[in-house]
Amino acid sequence: MRFHVCNSLTGSILGRLQVNQFEITEPVREQGATANFRVPISDVASERADLKALIRPVGSRASSRAIGVEDDGNILFYGPIIFTPTKDGPHVVINAVDWKAWFYTAPIRPTGATFATRRNYTATSTAQETIMTNLANLALRNATSGALLPGAPPITIDSPPASGINQSLTAKMFQGESIGGWLDNMQARDKAPEWYTYGALSSDEVTIISHFALAWPERRGTMEPHRLTWRQGEFGNTAGYSWPQRVIAPSRVWAVDGGEDTKIWSQATAPSVGVTDLLWETSTQMDDTKAKKADAFKKAKGELAKLTGVEGQINVTVTAETLPFSSYSVGDRVRLLVRDDWEEIDTRASRIIERKMSGAAGEPTQAVLKIDTFDDKYPDDGSNPGTAV
Repeated sequence: MRFHVCNSLTGSILGRLQVNQFEITEPVREQGATANFRVPISDVASERADLKALIRPVGSRASSRAIGVEDDGNILFYGPIIFTPTKDGPHVVINAVDWKAWFYTAPIRPTGATFATRRNYTATSTAQETIMTNLANLALRNATSGALLPGAPPITIDSPPASGINQSLTAKMFQGESIGGWLDNMQARDKAPEWYTYGALSSDEVTIISHFALAWPERRGTMEPHRLTWRQGEFGNTAGYSWPQRVIAPSRVWAVDGGEDTKIWSQATAPSVGVTDLLWETSTQMDDTKAKKADAFKKAKGELAKLTGVEGQINVTVTAETLPFSSYSVGDRVRLLVRDDWEEIDTRASRIIERKMSGAAGEPTQAVLKIDTFDDKYPDDGSNPGTAV
């Protein structure tokens, strides 16, 4: 693996880090990947000065530099440094986030050279993927010329897949916190695209190009599920499993408009309520200031589907030697078999909703995969591909 340092405004590769330890956490839907790198501090003064100049030149902010992690030509992580690198014993600690996090810092801004003209974004019965790419463009580009805004990262917006589903949205300037928040508003709706960012090496391998992308019906790198097994006494191709921190999964979600006097609301309830399951409720607020009841229902249904899976989450550890990082992506599906004297889990298309990649000197390079065992079918055709393990 190679750890590149890049110019955040151009993507140009400026140098490489000799990393002793790293950890990258990549969720499928939340606010982007985070990364932590530990780089040894040299005893040679000139080498220490070179490292300082590489990761944060004098007079610049920490975010002027970005880190790209390459594995055999594939970029596993790419995004800006977010804090001033600090010393921790014999190491410098570098924290970075992927470029998805940048969209949570970008509001819907007023237009004009002096930002004097109000701007809102409104779409009525428009393809949902068009709304989301339009929002990304609002974050990155001048509304009139289409030119990249001064200081905005050079993120390429990929052509989105067609979903065949129309949505409506009214996003007012400086409301909803950020454009990333409005994108999440769209993503949380039933049968909506997932949005993410990724990096790719340029053909001459001197630049890392960042991309904004949508995936529909879901983000994944392969159609065929990966096979993961753990059997007591036989082990299989995984290094073990554990249960993450337990979270209560509600059986009803209310979506409300968030006003002092609630005027718009709707709910989604699991069909098992009153049959086998207890009623357990929660609520979520709508960001859209002109939301309709149908929008509230879509938000409630999407949140219920997302929260239902938390009770079925399991962490499975795999080594990079067994399952190379570049051979799969977060969002992919797995055929999972776990069998010991307590657990017996056998799924056919469960989804990887997070992976935590790590490695260190003298330790295995591995990933901890958080798998939602309740989400056990593809959303586009409802099938369970492959056969039982």
